[in-house]
Amino acid sequence: MISSNGFNLVIIDILIGCLFVEWMWFNLFNNVLHYRCSLVDFLAHNLHIEQDNLVEKLRPKHQRFLINLYTITNIMANCFYLMVIMALIIVFIIYTMLMIYLSCMLGQIFLSINFLVILIEFCRIRMKRLYNLSKIIESNNQRSIRFSRSLWKRFVNDYCELFHDISRLNQTVRITLFNLEMISKSSIMTAFVFYIQQTDMKIANITIILALISAFTYTTCLYSRVSIIPSYNQCCVRLFYNLFARLQCSNQMTKSIKEITNKNYRHIIRKNLFLQTMSINRFAL
Repeated sequence: MISSNGFNLVIIDILIGCLFVEWMWFNLFNNVLHYRCSLVDFLAHNLHIEQDNLVEKLRPKHQRFLINLYTITNIMANCFYLMVIMALIIVFIIYTMLMIYLSCMLGQIFLSINFLVILIEFCRIRMKRLYNLSKIIESNNQRSIRFSRSLWKRFVNDYCELFHDISRLNQTVRITLFNLEMISKSSIMTAFVFYIQQTDMKIANITIILALISAFTYTTCLYSRVSIIPSYNQCCVRLFYNLFARLQCSNQMTKSIKEITNKNYRHIIRKNLFLQTMSINRFAL
Protein backbone atom coordinates (compact mmCIF):
# COMPACT_ATOMS: atom_id res chain seq x y z
CA MET A 1 0.00 0.00 0.00
CA ILE A 2 2.98 2.34 0.60
CA SER A 3 4.60 3.14 -2.71
CA SER A 4 8.23 3.15 -1.52
CA ASN A 5 10.65 0.41 -2.55
CA GLY A 6 13.08 1.08 0.32
CA PHE A 7 10.34 0.98 2.92
CA ASN A 8 9.14 -2.37 1.60
CA LEU A 9 12.64 -3.79 2.05
CA VAL A 10 12.77 -2.48 5.62
CA ILE A 11 9.42 -4.11 6.42
CA ILE A 12 10.63 -7.43 4.97
CA ASP A 13 13.85 -7.24 7.03
CA ILE A 14 11.88 -6.52 10.22
CA LEU A 15 9.60 -9.50 9.57
CA ILE A 16 12.58 -11.77 8.96
CA GLY A 17 14.25 -10.59 12.18
CA CYS A 18 11.03 -11.15 14.17
CA LEU A 19 10.72 -14.68 12.77
CA PHE A 20 14.29 -15.58 13.74
CA VAL A 21 13.86 -14.12 17.25
CA GLU A 22 10.65 -16.06 17.78
CA TRP A 23 12.32 -19.24 16.49
CA MET A 24 15.29 -18.66 18.83
CA TRP A 25 13.08 -18.30 21.90
CA PHE A 26 10.96 -21.28 20.90
CA ASN A 27 14.03 -23.45 20.46
CA LEU A 28 15.54 -22.26 23.76
CA PHE A 29 12.30 -22.85 25.66
CA ASN A 30 11.98 -26.30 24.16
CA ASN A 31 15.52 -27.22 25.23
CA VAL A 32 14.88 -25.94 28.77
CA LEU A 33 11.73 -28.05 29.06
CA HIS A 34 13.61 -31.16 27.96
CA TYR A 35 16.73 -30.42 30.06
CA ARG A 36 18.94 -30.08 27.01
CA CYS A 37 19.93 -26.44 27.46
CA SER A 38 23.67 -26.07 28.00
CA LEU A 39 23.22 -22.42 29.02
CA VAL A 40 21.28 -23.54 32.09
CA ASP A 41 24.03 -25.96 33.03
CA PHE A 42 26.66 -23.25 32.60
CA LEU A 43 24.75 -20.78 34.79
CA ALA A 44 24.03 -23.44 37.43
CA HIS A 45 27.73 -24.29 37.58
CA ASN A 46 29.07 -20.73 37.75
CA LEU A 47 26.48 -18.81 39.77
CA HIS A 48 27.00 -20.73 42.99
CA ILE A 49 30.76 -20.36 43.19
CA GLU A 50 32.26 -19.72 46.60
CA GLN A 51 34.40 -16.63 47.13
CA ASP A 52 37.68 -18.58 47.33
CA ASN A 53 37.02 -20.45 44.12
CA LEU A 54 35.95 -17.19 42.46
CA VAL A 55 39.25 -15.54 43.47
CA GLU A 56 41.12 -18.46 41.97
CA LYS A 57 39.26 -18.08 38.64
CA LEU A 58 39.14 -14.27 38.45
CA ARG A 59 41.37 -11.60 39.89
CA PRO A 60 39.77 -8.67 41.74
CA LYS A 61 40.46 -6.24 38.91
CA HIS A 62 38.79 -8.63 36.48
CA GLN A 63 35.80 -8.90 38.81
CA ARG A 64 35.55 -5.11 39.01
CA PHE A 65 35.87 -4.92 35.22
CA LEU A 66 32.99 -7.35 34.74
CA ILE A 67 30.87 -5.54 37.33
CA ASN A 68 31.52 -2.15 35.70
CA LEU A 69 30.94 -3.59 32.23
CA TYR A 70 27.64 -5.10 33.33
CA THR A 71 26.57 -1.83 34.93
CA ILE A 72 27.36 0.18 31.79
CA THR A 73 25.83 -2.30 29.35
CA ASN A 74 22.78 -2.72 31.56
CA ILE A 75 22.25 1.06 31.65
CA MET A 76 22.72 1.28 27.88
CA ALA A 77 20.35 -1.63 27.24
CA ASN A 78 17.70 -0.12 29.51
CA CYS A 79 18.11 3.29 27.85
CA PHE A 80 17.77 1.86 24.34
CA TYR A 81 14.83 -0.23 25.47
CA LEU A 82 13.08 2.78 27.01
CA MET A 83 13.82 4.85 23.90
CA VAL A 84 12.27 2.22 21.65
CA ILE A 85 9.27 1.82 23.94
CA MET A 86 8.75 5.59 24.09
CA ALA A 87 9.06 5.86 20.31
CA LEU A 88 6.51 3.09 19.84
CA ILE A 89 4.16 4.72 22.35
CA ILE A 90 4.49 8.09 20.60
CA VAL A 91 3.89 6.51 17.21
CA PHE A 92 0.90 4.63 18.59
CA ILE A 93 -0.53 7.80 20.14
CA ILE A 94 -0.02 9.79 16.94
CA TYR A 95 -1.51 6.96 14.88
CA THR A 96 -4.48 6.68 17.24
CA MET A 97 -5.07 10.43 17.21
CA LEU A 98 -4.78 10.44 13.42
CA MET A 99 -7.29 7.61 13.09
CA ILE A 100 -9.68 9.34 15.49
CA TYR A 101 -9.31 12.60 13.60
CA LEU A 102 -9.87 10.93 10.23
CA SER A 103 -12.89 9.08 11.58
CA CYS A 104 -14.42 12.27 12.95
CA MET A 105 -13.60 14.20 9.78
CA LEU A 106 -15.11 11.54 7.52
CA GLY A 107 -18.18 11.39 9.72
CA GLN A 108 -18.56 15.16 9.56
CA ILE A 109 -18.14 15.15 5.77
CA PHE A 110 -20.62 12.36 5.07
CA LEU A 111 -23.24 13.56 7.57
CA SER A 112 -22.98 17.20 6.45
CA ILE A 113 -23.18 16.22 2.78
CA ASN A 114 -26.19 14.05 3.52
CA PHE A 115 -27.88 16.98 5.27
CA LEU A 116 -26.94 19.24 2.34
CA VAL A 117 -28.50 16.80 -0.12
CA ILE A 118 -31.75 16.85 1.88
CA LEU A 119 -31.77 20.65 1.87
CA ILE A 120 -31.16 20.82 -1.87
CA GLU A 121 -33.88 18.28 -2.59
CA PHE A 122 -36.26 20.17 -0.31
CA CYS A 123 -35.66 23.39 -2.23
CA ARG A 124 -35.86 21.59 -5.56
CA ILE A 125 -39.23 20.03 -4.69
CA ARG A 126 -40.60 23.39 -3.63
CA MET A 127 -39.37 24.97 -6.85
CA LYS A 128 -40.86 22.15 -8.90
CA ARG A 129 -44.15 22.70 -7.08
CA LEU A 130 -44.05 26.36 -8.15
CA TYR A 131 -43.34 25.30 -11.71
CA ASN A 132 -46.36 22.99 -11.67
CA LEU A 133 -48.43 25.83 -10.23
CA SER A 134 -47.31 28.12 -13.03
CA LYS A 135 -48.45 25.56 -15.58
CA ILE A 136 -51.84 25.40 -13.84
CA ILE A 137 -52.07 29.20 -13.99
CA GLU A 138 -51.28 29.16 -17.68
CA SER A 139 -53.82 26.46 -18.47
CA ASN A 140 -56.65 27.99 -16.36
CA ASN A 141 -56.17 31.65 -17.12
CA GLN A 142 -58.66 31.71 -19.98
CA ARG A 143 -61.27 29.72 -18.05
CA SER A 144 -61.54 31.60 -14.79
CA ILE A 145 -59.88 34.96 -14.31
CA ARG A 146 -60.71 35.07 -10.60
CA PHE A 147 -59.30 31.58 -10.03
CA SER A 148 -56.16 32.48 -11.95
CA ARG A 149 -55.65 35.62 -9.89
CA SER A 150 -55.89 33.65 -6.66
CA LEU A 151 -53.36 31.17 -8.00
CA TRP A 152 -51.12 34.03 -9.07
CA LYS A 153 -51.19 35.52 -5.55
CA ARG A 154 -50.39 32.11 -4.15
CA PHE A 155 -47.52 31.71 -6.60
CA VAL A 156 -46.08 35.12 -5.74
CA ASN A 157 -46.23 34.47 -2.00
CA ASP A 158 -44.65 31.01 -2.29
CA TYR A 159 -42.02 32.27 -4.72
CA CYS A 160 -40.98 35.15 -2.47
CA GLU A 161 -40.87 32.86 0.54
CA LEU A 162 -38.74 30.29 -1.26
CA PHE A 163 -36.42 32.95 -2.64
CA HIS A 164 -35.97 34.38 0.84
CA ASP A 165 -35.24 30.94 2.30
CA ILE A 166 -32.70 30.08 -0.39
CA SER A 167 -31.01 33.46 -0.03
CA ARG A 168 -30.56 32.93 3.69
CA LEU A 169 -29.47 29.34 3.17
CA ASN A 170 -26.95 30.35 0.54
CA GLN A 171 -25.05 32.50 3.03
CA THR A 172 -23.91 29.34 4.81
CA VAL A 173 -24.17 26.66 2.11
CA ARG A 174 -21.96 28.54 -0.35
CA ILE A 175 -18.95 28.01 1.94
CA THR A 176 -19.66 24.27 2.04
CA LEU A 177 -20.13 24.11 -1.73
CA PHE A 178 -16.89 26.02 -2.28
CA ASN A 179 -14.96 23.61 -0.06
CA LEU A 180 -16.54 20.63 -1.83
CA GLU A 181 -15.54 22.15 -5.15
CA MET A 182 -11.92 22.52 -4.02
CA ILE A 183 -11.88 18.97 -2.64
CA SER A 184 -13.34 17.51 -5.84
CA LYS A 185 -10.88 19.40 -8.07
CA SER A 186 -7.89 18.39 -5.96
CA SER A 187 -9.16 14.79 -5.84
CA ILE A 188 -9.43 14.42 -9.61
CA MET A 189 -6.01 16.02 -10.16
CA THR A 190 -4.45 13.84 -7.48
CA ALA A 191 -6.05 10.73 -9.00
CA PHE A 192 -4.69 11.65 -12.43
CA VAL A 193 -1.14 12.29 -11.18
CA PHE A 194 -1.22 9.19 -8.96
CA TYR A 195 -2.35 7.04 -11.88
CA ILE A 196 0.43 8.34 -14.14
CA GLN A 197 3.13 7.60 -11.56
CA GLN A 198 2.06 3.99 -11.05
CA THR A 199 4.11 1.30 -12.75
CA ASP A 200 2.10 -1.63 -11.41
CA MET A 201 -1.61 -1.36 -10.66
CA LYS A 202 -2.59 -3.28 -7.54
CA ILE A 203 -5.83 -3.54 -5.60
CA ALA A 204 -4.73 -0.85 -3.12
CA ASN A 205 -3.80 1.57 -5.91
CA ILE A 206 -7.06 0.94 -7.75
CA THR A 207 -9.02 1.50 -4.52
CA ILE A 208 -7.28 4.84 -3.91
CA ILE A 209 -7.94 6.00 -7.49
CA LEU A 210 -11.59 4.98 -7.34
CA ALA A 211 -12.04 6.77 -4.00
CA LEU A 212 -10.57 9.99 -5.42
CA ILE A 213 -12.70 9.76 -8.57
CA SER A 214 -15.83 9.03 -6.54
CA ALA A 215 -15.34 12.29 -4.60
CA PHE A 216 -15.30 14.24 -7.87
CA THR A 217 -18.26 12.30 -9.27
CA TYR A 218 -20.35 12.80 -6.15
CA THR A 219 -19.71 16.55 -6.16
CA THR A 220 -20.61 16.78 -9.85
CA CYS A 221 -23.88 14.93 -9.24
CA LEU A 222 -24.61 17.26 -6.32
CA TYR A 223 -24.07 20.31 -8.54
CA SER A 224 -26.36 18.84 -11.18
CA ARG A 225 -29.14 18.73 -8.58
CA VAL A 226 -28.40 22.30 -7.53
CA SER A 227 -28.58 23.54 -11.13
CA ILE A 228 -32.15 22.23 -11.50
CA ILE A 229 -33.50 24.96 -9.20
CA PRO A 230 -32.62 27.95 -11.48
CA SER A 231 -33.73 25.94 -14.52
CA TYR A 232 -37.22 25.65 -13.01
CA ASN A 233 -37.14 29.38 -12.40
CA GLN A 234 -36.35 30.08 -16.06
CA CYS A 235 -39.12 27.73 -17.17
CA CYS A 236 -41.60 29.64 -14.99
CA VAL A 237 -40.42 32.93 -16.48
CA ARG A 238 -40.90 31.66 -20.03
CA LEU A 239 -44.38 30.36 -19.23
CA PHE A 240 -45.51 33.66 -17.74
CA TYR A 241 -43.96 35.71 -20.53
CA ASN A 242 -45.94 33.72 -23.09
CA LEU A 243 -49.08 33.92 -20.96
CA PHE A 244 -48.93 37.68 -20.41
CA ALA A 245 -48.13 38.30 -24.06
CA ARG A 246 -51.22 36.36 -25.10
CA LEU A 247 -53.35 38.16 -22.51
CA GLN A 248 -52.23 41.60 -23.65
CA CYS A 249 -52.89 40.71 -27.27
CA SER A 250 -56.36 39.41 -26.44
CA ASN A 251 -57.17 42.48 -24.33
CA GLN A 252 -56.14 44.81 -27.10
CA MET A 253 -58.40 42.95 -29.50
CA THR A 254 -61.44 42.91 -27.22
CA LYS A 255 -61.17 46.17 -25.29
CA SER A 256 -60.07 49.69 -25.89
CA ILE A 257 -56.84 51.10 -24.60
CA LYS A 258 -58.78 53.40 -22.26
CA GLU A 259 -60.56 50.48 -20.60
CA ILE A 260 -57.30 48.62 -20.20
CA THR A 261 -55.67 51.65 -18.63
CA ASN A 262 -58.45 52.26 -16.16
CA LYS A 263 -58.95 48.66 -15.00
CA ASN A 264 -55.79 46.62 -15.46
CA TYR A 265 -52.95 49.08 -15.77
CA ARG A 266 -51.67 48.71 -12.20
CA HIS A 267 -52.09 44.94 -12.23
CA ILE A 268 -50.23 44.59 -15.53
CA ILE A 269 -47.35 46.75 -14.30
CA ARG A 270 -47.00 44.73 -11.11
CA LYS A 271 -46.96 41.47 -13.05
CA ASN A 272 -44.42 42.72 -15.56
CA LEU A 273 -42.20 44.06 -12.78
CA PHE A 274 -42.40 40.75 -10.94
CA LEU A 275 -41.52 38.88 -14.14
CA GLN A 276 -38.49 41.09 -14.72
CA THR A 277 -37.40 40.42 -11.17
CA MET A 278 -37.84 36.68 -11.71
CA SER A 279 -35.79 36.78 -14.89
CA ILE A 280 -32.80 38.47 -13.23
CA ASN A 281 -32.94 36.34 -10.08
CA ARG A 282 -30.07 33.88 -9.97
CA PHE A 283 -32.17 31.73 -7.64
CA ALA A 284 -29.39 29.25 -6.99
CA LEU A 285 -26.94 28.21 -4.33
